[in-house]
Amino acid sequence: MAKGDWLGLLSSAILVFIPARGHSGELIKRDEATFAIRSAGSCGDVKTRLWSGVDVAALAPDLSIRCDEPPFCYPWKMGIVATVFWIGETGSGPTNARSAWDKNWVSNYGGVDDPVRRRGYEPTGFRPRENPFYVALPYCDMRAGRLKPEAAKVVPWFIAQFRGVGSSVCKGHWLKIRHGTKICYAQWEDVGPFSTDSSGYVFGDERPLPNVNHGAGIDVSPAIRDYLGLGSLGLVDWRFVEQTEVPIGPWSPAGRAEYAAATLRDAELRRNSLLCKGCSVAQAMCLSGRLPLQRGTHHR
Repeated sequence: MAKGDWLGLLSSAILVFIPARGHSGELIKRDEATFAIRSAGSCGDVKTRLWSGVDVAALAPDLSIRCDEPPFCYPWKMGIVATVFWIGETGSGPTNARSAWDKNWVSNYGGVDDPVRRRGYEPTGFRPRENPFYVALPYCDMRAGRLKPEAAKVVPWFIAQFRGVGSSVCKGHWLKIRHGTKICYAQWEDVGPFSTDSSGYVFGDERPLPNVNHGAGIDVSPAIRDYLGLGSLGLVDWRFVEQTEVPIGPWSPAGRAEYAAATLRDAELRRNSLLCKGCSVAQAMCLSGRLPLQRGTHHR
């Protein structure tokens, strides 16, 4: 065979393999989407400064540079210390009159989510306008009202939830929380405890950073505390879920409406029971002669 024929045959048999983009392994080891962003400035993360006026470069994700997103299940965070916090909480630490993403958190919720005076999974005195099943996790994707450039690389659902540089992609995302055999669902509504930049723990496989609350890695609302049967401190497992995975319950609008209706029915039954009990006592007193029965009246 001629030399030229050998070269042609050889060239036609060569396969060129292009390796897929590898993950850095720093935060997430699952096969998830990766993104490239143009360089931008960065700044520190202290919760009390999240609303400061520091200028941050606009986020500019290059959404064309990414791999396919296969379906996957967010991993469980196991044995995480949970502490209780609530909307409107005041004390020696940071107050919760506003969240990392909502300057008017108390008024938008409808009032202070009192952890003591409760009616079921809600505070007494008002019906919350937002989900009473909420948590705080130690990562904030916003700084001075704008998305941090890093958010495009660390938040797994960034593409699906991106609505512009002035809108959080983390606020409101759903979690599944487990304590023993009990499971509830909640939404991410604030940042903490203690840290605001623990992306390695929140989105990766790191453990929470050490802190004075026994290494707490999640703050839970009074409703979650009561539903799961937690104390002021407790151990939970949690993972992110998509909204489509969330069943109807006291954490969902339909479930809250159903629960409210059931609460009203129970209150009415208790009231009627007390009235009936009072009438029975009055009838007994009338029959014994200790309470005169007025003409034209009767006890039901």
